[in-house]
Amino acid sequence: MSVESSLSQRGRFNYRACFFNFFGFLVGYSFFSPLTVIPLFVKHLSENTFWVGLISAISSIGFFLPQLIAASWIQGMPFKRQYFCFVGIIERIPILLMALSIFIFGQSNPLILLVATVVIFGVHTLAMGCNSPAYFDIVSKIVPTTVRGRMYGLAGALGGLFSILGAELARLYIKSFVFPFNFSLCFATGFSVLLLTLIPMFFIYEPPSPSNQTTNLSQYFEETWVVFRTDHNFRTFICSQACISAFAVVVSFFTAYGRDKIGGSISKLARLNTVFAAGATVGNLFWGYVADKRGIRYMLLICVGLTIIATLLVMQITSISFLYISCMLISFATCCFDIQSFNFTLEFANTDKMPTYTALRASVIAPFRSMLLLISGLFIDWIGYRIVFTFCIILLFIAGLLLWQVKDPRHTI
Repeated sequence: MSVESSLSQRGRFNYRACFFNFFGFLVGYSFFSPLTVIPLFVKHLSENTFWVGLISAISSIGFFLPQLIAASWIQGMPFKRQYFCFVGIIERIPILLMALSIFIFGQSNPLILLVATVVIFGVHTLAMGCNSPAYFDIVSKIVPTTVRGRMYGLAGALGGLFSILGAELARLYIKSFVFPFNFSLCFATGFSVLLLTLIPMFFIYEPPSPSNQTTNLSQYFEETWVVFRTDHNFRTFICSQACISAFAVVVSFFTAYGRDKIGGSISKLARLNTVFAAGATVGNLFWGYVADKRGIRYMLLICVGLTIIATLLVMQITSISFLYISCMLISFATCCFDIQSFNFTLEFANTDKMPTYTALRASVIAPFRSMLLLISGLFIDWIGYRIVFTFCIILLFIAGLLLWQVKDPRHTI
């Protein structure tokens, strides 16, 4: 029996809308990947690795930190669709502004463009962070747990295939057009894809949430503290998630590391975007299947181990070909860390507490991941990539030990 045949007509439309939205997110982001294209763009403007770390840190804290406050607000809403779609539009506008800023300031003032990039991506990820609790609350209501992993896996695989094409098209933009028009075109195309694939979410059928009582912010913080203090299993999980944040350092600085250590033309380095998309394509399909069949905890444990191996390989690169191989493995191992961790979080919570749990996880991770990225950017210029990556391996090992102690909520009575 296919996934969709087990759903009602409304359920099938909801499934397809969520599928298309996630698919579009992957394809749209392939044109301006924060893991490959943006570090390459930033390195074109400045040799200082600090800017790569700053943009990654601002993006991380902008995405994670607002979720607890946003969740306290949206938890009282019986329906989240209107909020999600409205903020979704706000979330996409900065990408268009980024395209315009590159075109206007790219040649005349690199410093202004770097500052604009930090601010614009901060606004973009802030909107994403405000929208994330609503998104996952909607998904938890309209996509059954039994097909959720496969939906992300299949959408990730199809989105990955198209993101390979998108990444290759972005590489052709970068290679064929002069700066700054080449990078401006990447952002403009990504904006168009993201806006188009948001449209089906305007028409989903969303059942009302079980609880529509509004909680003021102070009460909400008290509730989240109670969850953190009393739910030992979930507390262990989010501590492991904080340590898993080390993977973000590896993927954020990977392109800059390859450029500084190996060199090569901008076209060859831009191909990392295509290689990363290819690894994510295989990874999304494979890990989605593993998550549904064996559980997300099992999947995350394997991914942590593979990320440690991939980081060790990265530290040994000597050629552009080896760089591509390392990039493929990193992408395969890390592509599902955040999305499946969100899904795992949903399995810990009762339906009416979904936003609280997702926001609590995000708010614990936010300061840790952001400071880790910012400090890594500073330390790389001082002590080098290898020592920073070694520290990341230690954190990933600790994450694996903590995750091993987490009991899978699917098997907990």
